[in-house]
Amino acid sequence: MEILIFLGVIWFFSSVFSGGNSTGYANTNISAPELKIQKAPNFEEDKVYQFKLKGFFPFRSDGNYNYVVSIFDATEGSDNLAPIFSYIPEISEPTTLAYQMVFQDVYIPAFGGYDEFIDMGRIPIEFLSPPKKGKKKLLVLLRVFPSYVDADIEFGFGGENSVYEVSTEFNYTFTNPGYMETLENQEKIVTTSIELALAMAHSDGNLDKTEIKVIKEWIKDKSKKYNAETEKFAVDSELKKIYEDSFSEATEEIKGGNLSTSQILSSFIEIADEKSKHDVVELCYKVLTADGNMDDEEKNLIKIISDELDIKHEDLENLKDQSLLSLSISDKDHSSDEINDLLGISDSMSKGQKIEKLRGDFNKWNSRLNVISDQNEKRNAQEMIDLISKELKNLR
Repeated sequence: MEILIFLGVIWFFSSVFSGGNSTGYANTNISAPELKIQKAPNFEEDKVYQFKLKGFFPFRSDGNYNYVVSIFDATEGSDNLAPIFSYIPEISEPTTLAYQMVFQDVYIPAFGGYDEFIDMGRIPIEFLSPPKKGKKKLLVLLRVFPSYVDADIEFGFGGENSVYEVSTEFNYTFTNPGYMETLENQEKIVTTSIELALAMAHSDGNLDKTEIKVIKEWIKDKSKKYNAETEKFAVDSELKKIYEDSFSEATEEIKGGNLSTSQILSSFIEIADEKSKHDVVELCYKVLTADGNMDDEEKNLIKIISDELDIKHEDLENLKDQSLLSLSISDKDHSSDEINDLLGISDSMSKGQKIEKLRGDFNKWNSRLNVISDQNEKRNAQEMIDLISKELKNLR
């Protein structure tokens, strides 16, 4: 079910509570805890924020505590808070998509705390989503729980067992549709994704059976809904029929030349959130590698799609690498241009640049080989390593 995004994605943590001095009540500069939010340095634009903590807790005895951080959309006021969703599992609640960051077993002495602001962590805000896009007032709430107590937080709410709370606010403008807008447009997002995948498959003038199979498997996956009674995901037959009908209609439209990629992209960009953009690029890469070929038309089209959707280069590389795991290099003969494309090198690069790139990729694929469990993917990864080694040998 879950698509990797990331493709490429990116996960930020700084050293927790290492920058401040924990002191006792006797400190003459004692102050109540406070949070501070600011843009993180060394990151492009304002995509990453950091939050800091300063001050002393009124706890009368030493103890270990868990710090739990939630974020809310407070634009409509404190009485109308809405959860902020995260598309990164590591900073989501265990059972929901709501943002949550947990720091476990933090030792705090009696009346202890921090006499200067210490860096707690990073907020990769481009991977967060409010209910709807636009300028938002965000509430960052830190709750403190004894380590032996269950926080009991769901969608950011609850947590009555906390022994201390501290919060702060900041403003941010979200340009991508929020999760409520995405939910409202979900059927349209999926049907438009199907159209883009079919455009990718037909870019060489043919619709290969293996490419169609990939798209139909994706449709089946997207047709699943969570069943609360069985606590499992199952295919919703009505939803599946909607998507299959869209597939049939789009196939005829694209074959007849009545549906252009620019039209599809324009419709998709209007309604798609960040996760949906990564999902469709991942699908397109699966289609691209399904028949074992990567034609120039397909490579050009996926570049156009990625550029229009503003997918970061590192995320695109991760999605490409993931798709290569399903591609058996030895199943067909490849031209020198195809090999260069697989390796990500070109004639415009110097010999030194090629060697540096290939050495880095060799280490990357070699590390990946050790964690892949699927035997076909392991074989394909080994083929990629062999291809890199052969090219390095040719360059020496």
